[in-house]
Amino acid sequence: MILVLGFVSLLTDLSSHMIVPVLPLFLTSVLHVQVGTVGVIEGIAESTASVLKLFSGWISDRFGRRKPLMVAGYGLYYAATEGIQKAYIADLVPEGQRGTAMGTFNALTGVVALPARVLAGFLWQSFGPAAAFGVSGLLAVFAAILMVIFRI
Repeated sequence: MILVLGFVSLLTDLSSHMIVPVLPLFLTSVLHVQVGTVGVIEGIAESTASVLKLFSGWISDRFGRRKPLMVAGYGLYYAATEGIQKAYIADLVPEGQRGTAMGTFNALTGVVALPARVLAGFLWQSFGPAAAFGVSGLLAVFAAILMVIFRI
């Protein structure tokens, strides 16, 4: 189960790491949004992510049901799930194996930032912004399908 959860996180990280760096470029060059407005959008996104990180673990402890919150968090944004993921893994794995489980999970999710940006840049330059957004969306859909199939 930890491997599947790690692959789900890997796919969603890959998806988001593909889009986040090129989103300002898309907003300014395709939609012609002013740079200042892009800054406001980025600020709101970062602030929202920080607030969600702060409260996500507390919310999962309060409700005692981490899985539905984690699934919802993946649907909203990766940052909302960080605290819940760790708690969910702790719920799944015996205490003596939690370090190994977290190491496996982190290894699967921590390696995608550079390849995602390279892939997004290649798709954008070779096929246009729709290709970068499309592949990113497909990765996220595949992650959701894995969650349904394996009942995460």
